[in-house]
Amino acid sequence: MITARGVIHAALRSQGAPYLWQGKGYDVWTPNGLKTNGLGLAAFDCSGLVTSALRDANGPDWRATHNAKSLWDVLAGCENANSFGCLRFYGVSSGRPTHVALALGNDLVLEAGGGDQTTTSLEIARRQGARVRVVFDGRRDLLGARYLPLASPAAIS
Repeated sequence: MITARGVIHAALRSQGAPYLWQGKGYDVWTPNGLKTNGLGLAAFDCSGLVTSALRDANGPDWRATHNAKSLWDVLAGCENANSFGCLRFYGVSSGRPTHVALALGNDLVLEAGGGDQTTTSLEIARRQGARVRVVFDGRRDLLGARYLPLASPAAIS
């Protein structure tokens, strides 16, 4: 059974990995599916971190099919966006998230952040400080939170 703890543990193993637009670990998403990123190391965008961690925790492999918007659309709402293991979604328009992070509680999140669609190389990621990291959530554009797939409130542990 997939648990929030298992997904977070899998995501934490990637801490420090570079942020790369459309990065899904050792792969990138293209319109034709997953292809090697050619870097020789894992790199992630925000949804790539979440979907790769889901797969690594024996959950569904949604790397080629789900981004922040589609995760928002398919997952059930989480009442408390700060609850350990909920996915926190951010964006400027209701129902149109552009970023997703894993809530760790106490206003801490685990995210692939610091980059955007221009972060297409390791050099750009280094300049931007874009990487997988644990940070205090200071964003003001929180749209809401969703439970991880297959994780009911009872499985958030």
